[in-house]
Amino acid sequence: MWCLCAPEQKEGVKMVYSTQDFLSDARGYGHVLAAFRNRTPLSSGTYRPHSHMEDGEIRAFNGSMYAYVRARSGLVAYRWFDNDKGSFLGGWWSPQRPSPEIDGLQLEGIHKRSREHLAIKKDWNEMAQILEAEIRPGTILIVGRAASQFDSCGRLPGGAMQFLVPRDSFGGLHLRRKHQRR
Repeated sequence: MWCLCAPEQKEGVKMVYSTQDFLSDARGYGHVLAAFRNRTPLSSGTYRPHSHMEDGEIRAFNGSMYAYVRARSGLVAYRWFDNDKGSFLGGWWSPQRPSPEIDGLQLEGIHKRSREHLAIKKDWNEMAQILEAEIRPGTILIVGRAASQFDSCGRLPGGAMQFLVPRDSFGGLHLRRKHQRR
């Protein structure tokens, strides 16, 4: 077992997040092919990834726990990006719809919560625009909770579910909309 400090928890209060809870969360996005903590298998799947993850990518998942999942039908994902940094079509996506931002309600508090829950440092991404994409069934995703990060503004607790879409799975993304933050 390991601990996850959930975004809605008060600082210093830990919620226990077991391997079983993690696997249950991952199953919500499709069929779990294999699961790992660091590079140690957590499940007995026979799936072998085409390429291994970098250490920094593994650390981006809370507790370094992640699962390779074959996506179920009906998944939609969102990617924050800006024009100056990062890639328009990068690997990191969130299944959580940032509706106030998309709907143009300009609620800074919600924007701040998205940054905190996904632990996106300002120097990585200004979060000026959002892509919305449908994930085709069968697409391979790497699923886990966002690890906490430290930013110039302090601690970003993370804890939200996130997807890392491997480059060889980009063809499984069908872009639906691009939203400009106002």
